[in-house]
Amino acid sequence: MDPHLYRSMREHFDARKNDIALFIKRDLLSDEEKNTVLTNLWLPNHNYVFPLNEKNKKRGLKFQYKWLNEFNWLVYLEVEGGAFCKHCVVFAKTGGIRNQSLKYLVSEVFDSWKKLKRIKQIKANRERLISIVDCVILCGRQEIALRGHKDYGKIDMECSFNQSNFRAILKYRTYGNEMLKHIITNEGRNKYLTPQIQNEIITACGDIML
Repeated sequence: MDPHLYRSMREHFDARKNDIALFIKRDLLSDEEKNTVLTNLWLPNHNYVFPLNEKNKKRGLKFQYKWLNEFNWLVYLEVEGGAFCKHCVVFAKTGGIRNQSLKYLVSEVFDSWKKLKRIKQIKANRERLISIVDCVILCGRQEIALRGHKDYGKIDMECSFNQSNFRAILKYRTYGNEMLKHIITNEGRNKYLTPQIQNEIITACGDIML
């Protein structure tokens, strides 16, 4: 990026109090700051002209305004010409084995638009988890055991025997919900239906509520 243009953008950014750049790489955020990140961050308007970054020149790829509507967790960092996940900035800056620091979309800007499919996969995984988490919470509130005779593999929509309370409730929720039906009947590498994942969800819910 041209140094003069960068300096001009930097000065414009400095006058803004709700840019995502103010909150990334911060270990602790106040409740007020968290609320700002989640509900009141600066976003470009629909007439904004997004720059063509050096790494994307060959393919001619730019950030697209429609992505902000498609992914409600996505925010744009003007000064670096890339994106962040606002939910991750507030709630999940670490994860995985040994609680490693998360990089792209969390502590480092994401601007490789050819990898947009990865962002779409993140969205699909979030949607998948919402229904599964809801079922686990429902069983917990009603003091219903999760386990049953079969707690592994794909959910058989035609099967009549007891697969488990958790799987039965999830199966019931697929009626009228084709996306959820596709998710639970085509379970691949991401085994979100396993007892191990159920236990992790229970632990996470407990950490939040306690």
